[in-house]
Amino acid sequence: MSEDSVFATDRLQEGTIDDLLAGSVRLVQGAVAAALVPRASTKSPVVWADLVHADVATGLSSLAAKALADNGPWGENVAETWTGWVEPIPSGESGTSPDGELAGVLALALRDRGSLTEHERSTVALLARLCGKTTSASASTGALTRQRRLDDLVSTISERLMSTTGPTLESALDWAVERLAQFLGSDVAFLRRNDRARNVSVLMAFYPPLGMPIEENPLGVVPFDADPIFAATKDLKVPLVVRNAADTDERYLQRVKDAGWSEEFTGAAVPLVHGDTTEGVLAFVYLSTYTWSEQEVNALRAIAALLVQLLLRVDAEDRLRRSALTDDLTGLPNRRALLDEVTKLQDGGHKLALLFIDLDRFKVMNDHLGHGAGDKVLQVIADRIRTSLRPSDFAARLGGDEFVVILNDVDGGLGAVSAASRLLDLIALPIEVRGQRVAHTGSVGIALSEDAEAATGEELLGRADIALYSAKSQGRNRTVVFDHQLEGQHAERSSIELLLRQALADNSLRVLYQPEFDLCDGRLLAVEALVRWHRPGQGLVEAAQFVPVAEETHLITDIDRWVLEEACAQLARWRRAYPGTELVMRVNMSAAQLAVAGLVRSVSDSLRRSGLPPQLLCLEITEQAVIADVEQAVRVLRDIRSMGVKLAIDDFGTGFSSMSQLKTLPVDVLKIDRVFVDGVAHDPTDQAIVETIVRLARAFKLEVVGEGIETIEDLQTLVQLGCRRAQGYLLSRPLAPADLEPLLMRGAIDLTSLAAVTTG
Repeated sequence: MSEDSVFATDRLQEGTIDDLLAGSVRLVQGAVAAALVPRASTKSPVVWADLVHADVATGLSSLAAKALADNGPWGENVAETWTGWVEPIPSGESGTSPDGELAGVLALALRDRGSLTEHERSTVALLARLCGKTTSASASTGALTRQRRLDDLVSTISERLMSTTGPTLESALDWAVERLAQFLGSDVAFLRRNDRARNVSVLMAFYPPLGMPIEENPLGVVPFDADPIFAATKDLKVPLVVRNAADTDERYLQRVKDAGWSEEFTGAAVPLVHGDTTEGVLAFVYLSTYTWSEQEVNALRAIAALLVQLLLRVDAEDRLRRSALTDDLTGLPNRRALLDEVTKLQDGGHKLALLFIDLDRFKVMNDHLGHGAGDKVLQVIADRIRTSLRPSDFAARLGGDEFVVILNDVDGGLGAVSAASRLLDLIALPIEVRGQRVAHTGSVGIALSEDAEAATGEELLGRADIALYSAKSQGRNRTVVFDHQLEGQHAERSSIELLLRQALADNSLRVLYQPEFDLCDGRLLAVEALVRWHRPGQGLVEAAQFVPVAEETHLITDIDRWVLEEACAQLARWRRAYPGTELVMRVNMSAAQLAVAGLVRSVSDSLRRSGLPPQLLCLEITEQAVIADVEQAVRVLRDIRSMGVKLAIDDFGTGFSSMSQLKTLPVDVLKIDRVFVDGVAHDPTDQAIVETIVRLARAFKLEVVGEGIETIEDLQTLVQLGCRRAQGYLLSRPLAPADLEPLLMRGAIDLTSLAAVTTG
């Protein structure tokens, strides 16, 4: 050993473990890190290194622990980029028996050099014995007192962290870091979290307080690849005692200066490790030279373990909370989050506009292209809505194809309508789905908080929904702002819905029958079953006043089934009372009924229960019901017709595509819509349309019936155009069963007297 080495080691005789580790690096040429691993604590090494070589220090501690656990080998261990020297620490006060029981090992990491010289080996051996003596002396009364204080500190911090939740996380971390800094007397203390998704280290807590937003601090959010210092913290696995060194990376030193530190600093970094992943680091810095004890480092490790469990628990709670408040398909907030946001903004005194958006005819596209394509459309539209809003606005998906946007501090109804128009333009842009370009329009209902004082989020949403319904009923692809007139209409619809449900239960519905005649001889050919409602306080109400509500609320299918059952039973009773009657019963069937599974079975059951011959029943469907889904309509109608039941297209001529479908639709009758019959005697256009329909019916061998005859001139014109069958108020109004019986007995009306009465 050289004289310099002897002098240096003499100065370390009364030093701490940290002093000895620092001296080991200083006294051996090329040494960059040192580790002490006590026999009793192989998983708790104390490591000294400058930050540039933190990665080497981490690997060195593992090497030392392995050598001790395996009881050797001692001496050189060559790693990939550096050489490790492991020196045993004999136990005993004298520390002179290498063959005796070991107290631990002292390990050095060397770079850019070969084996140790004989003098260096002697120096390391002496340092190892000193480490053994120092470790043995750590059980003094002062150390025990310090340890008790550390244990109390760990317990206090543990108690606070155990009760911490997401909302209190920030304050709890600040409190813990401050308590630790004050206990250790450090100038700076901080907690950093590793964000591996962004590949950055994020400052979570800092003492003393920064006085500026974290994102503005040079040490707030730092990429791991910014310098070797932060690169070392990414996967740090063991506590690291560090001092600034002359060769510390200049980029890091500059960042430290920018943050207000001095270039002279000493620190300890304890990793927050979970499994094989380093979640962050807890660090304490002195802007001068300082020595940490092994007890302090171990206490910091215990606190780091508490912190990592807390952070992971809060992460899990946040994920659950986000899941409860987020739509899985689009990532937008859901209904619950929307209502929470409305409440928060209203409590802050903000004026809001709720825009309730619904895609037009989305179900048709979804059924045609499949749910996968529908999901893609919803995701694209959600992204368009999200990226088009101001930071202060809010977007949510309620489910299906329904979205809601909250406009914060909006400039009245005009501002909301303008924003809705922009959103509809975005929604209407084509979307590429499975090689097809899909385009959708949307409808928007708007509710303003300034028009609804003290309204809750649910109430505002309900008002926007009412306005949305109005937009759709006006033809879709438009925007409607809620007002009190709409509110009255909605209240009426709601009342009708409730009373209709009760009417189905208490038999308040009625069926009237409108006769259909031969226009040449007046014979009674058929009757059409028309539903009426005996509404409390209003008497008998026509279908136009409640059927639209029944269709919206899906009550129409129950009403249709009831009317079919009642009409079949009534015609069967008339046939028993008036033998030989070959009257045809026409029953309307809604588009909803046509789409319901089990329609064919329902028709069959009604015929069976009534005993009515199938050929005396004719079901009427509208053109719109057929156009909605032609393939489905054809399948169902063919099954019904195969039973012998006749089929008619009602309101013919008002649709757009059924004429081209007549070759495939299994129908027997075309009923000309009343808009072409009423006034046909004086309107050449109506005459041309009626004549065309009559010729079309003849070409397909179909019967043709005119609806809505009001004058004798219209009747005569229909006959001249080739239409021999008709119904209308001129011939007979809808009649109750008892009122129709005299006509059943006569079997016809006198057209001559009818003409005479009309002209007179």
